Amino acid sequence: MTPDDFDITLRLLAATVVGMIIGANRDLRGRPASAPWGWSAWAPGSWSRAKAARSRA
Repeated sequence: MTPDDFDITLRLLAATVVGMIIGANRDLRGRPASAPWGWSAWAPGSWSRAKAARSRA
């Protein structure tokens, strides 16, 4: 394994860990993993429903 391969491997591992931490934080806070245009792939419309519920409260 060359130093460049090692560097790439460490960067990919770090990006994976950071992504997992961000994902876990979103799960704990109950927010959908929304796409930039405001909908979630696993629960379509949930972000807009949550946003509407917050504005009514």
